[in-house]
Amino acid sequence: VYQELDSMEIIDKLNLTGNNYSISTNELAESLQRSSSALKTAKNSFDEAIALTVAGNSVVQDPDSVAAGIRTIALRMTGTDAAKKELEDMGEETDNVLTKSKLNDTLEMLTDIDSRGGISLLDDNGNYRSTAQVLMDLAERWQDIGEQDVKDGQNRQNALLEALAGKNRANILASILNDPDLIKDVYCVMLQRYNYLRIKKYNDALKERTNKKIQRGYKKIKEKDLSKNHNYTLEKNLQQYQAIELLNKQSDNKGSIIVENNDLETLKELRDFLIEFYKDKNIETNKEKRLKK
Repeated sequence: VYQELDSMEIIDKLNLTGNNYSISTNELAESLQRSSSALKTAKNSFDEAIALTVAGNSVVQDPDSVAAGIRTIALRMTGTDAAKKELEDMGEETDNVLTKSKLNDTLEMLTDIDSRGGISLLDDNGNYRSTAQVLMDLAERWQDIGEQDVKDGQNRQNALLEALAGKNRANILASILNDPDLIKDVYCVMLQRYNYLRIKKYNDALKERTNKKIQRGYKKIKEKDLSKNHNYTLEKNLQQYQAIELLNKQSDNKGSIIVENNDLETLKELRDFLIEFYKDKNIETNKEKRLKK
């Protein structure tokens, strides 16, 4: 479904999630296969889809049931006739499925506690938000809603679960809402991974271009007579070597290395070659001349 994403990025994120949360990589992949179509239709990114699945599975520990539950929630929050038909085909209850506008009114009314204003399905521009973004906001307020229910004898939490998930999938939604930190944590980790992979891809390309320049420069110096502009050539290459070596020392080993060690060896060979060349010709560098002065 998320065909616009690089396949290696998808695999990387699935593995990262499987290694750090209570769901295996295969379970996550299979669960997303069942739910991703409805989630993407409901404007959820791949990162949000992963976050919803991990949060939904944290208590239930049944990825197949979680996939069906999240798919149901996304379709019910979509609120279209097509979504209702899909729910019927899945064998899910549809008697109390609300249109999107009615669901938005219900959500705002049931979440308006302590004069904070209700949570909306819409963003500031009037566009519908993703399932995950709405549920993250609701999860932040979920405990307060429960406490207010106890104070005034109402049952807003149950009404919200039924409106958003239906009776049969309320446990999946409750798993997501009862741990607001988990869904946000997973989502943030996925976003950070996205940024890391983009930076790494850029640096890999930069490293490749730099290495090619080094190799071409080394070849030219070996093939040409260096009697002209030799001082400039030596100092330029020594500076280049020192700059790249410094970059490597400052690297955090997370993709920011521009030139790998084997390429530094080539650059060292270039430096040594130049130094020997100047020694043979008994030529002083500009730096040596300045020191004598």
